[in-house]
Amino acid sequence: NVPAFEETSGASDGRRLTTRERMEIHRENPTCNACHRMMDPIGLALDNFDVTGRWRIREDGVPLDTRGTYYDGTELTTPEDLNGVLLDRPIPL
Repeated sequence: NVPAFEETSGASDGRRLTTRERMEIHRENPTCNACHRMMDPIGLALDNFDVTGRWRIREDGVPLDTRGTYYDGTELTTPEDLNGVLLDRPIPL
């Protein structure tokens, strides 16, 4: 069973939270963190693509932070980084 994604309030400056900020809050739940600590860096490396696949550099006016660390410690920032990691390393399933 996967718990429902909890609604999060906005940032202290009144803007909507970015995907990264919502995921950081979500990972504070130990049950969610067990899987999301491995999945989120993959998603964040692809965050420059919007829901239609267009390239973007901001989310709701906030510059994207696509940095992440793969489960083996490899730093990810771009789709190219992710491509290299997935081709060179086994997926921990």
